[in-house]
Amino acid sequence: MRYFCVVVLLAGTVGSAGVFVADQQKPAGGLKGTKPREQPLADVPQEFRFLFHSVEQRTREAAERATYWEDLWKGLPYDSISLERGSTGGCLIVCASSTVTLYRATMPGSFTAFAGLRGRAELRTVAADMKLQPPAARISELEGSVDIISFANLSYLLHKMRFLDLPNRYEPSRGRFDVAFATVTVVANGKVKSVTDSQEGTPVELWAVQQALDSVSKSIQWTQK
Repeated sequence: MRYFCVVVLLAGTVGSAGVFVADQQKPAGGLKGTKPREQPLADVPQEFRFLFHSVEQRTREAAERATYWEDLWKGLPYDSISLERGSTGGCLIVCASSTVTLYRATMPGSFTAFAGLRGRAELRTVAADMKLQPPAARISELEGSVDIISFANLSYLLHKMRFLDLPNRYEPSRGRFDVAFATVTVVANGKVKSVTDSQEGTPVELWAVQQALDSVSKSIQWTQK
């Protein structure tokens, strides 16, 4: 039941908030004459409430207030969110690691109805050929952008999963030296919080965050730096 609840939350958080709200407004049980259910916002922090607004409402507010998108970006709690995947050792042919980092949009004066929706994104991949002595590393650096809805949904998921309260490390089983790992890192006001997971019995809260970051990364159109 615990996994089911988180999967439902993940689908609602990472997907389009507009679709989520629209689904909430369907008549209960599909019966005519029933009142649509409304998404309760009392427990949603103020900085995330715009996620439950319709596209029309966001567009209207952006037209009425020139700093609308800028204010939303500034209200989000994290300067950056990143996910690193790799291995602790034991590679026989190629050792590879990758890090995707999403940044809050901070360029002054660029927050228009379109430009203000996106923040910077980076994807760095390192592959070391272990057949060569010394091993030769191939580094790929890509760049892209992330929209405010995806960044805010990730931030809200981190809040819901109480990421800042998780331990910094989940240790692998004893005797293992070739262990895949994933590290989620957030930066807020100069403070850094990282959680490293050995991918063995990953707690569902951390698994949800990792899957959400993977999903957003795959949706980005990457180009070579």
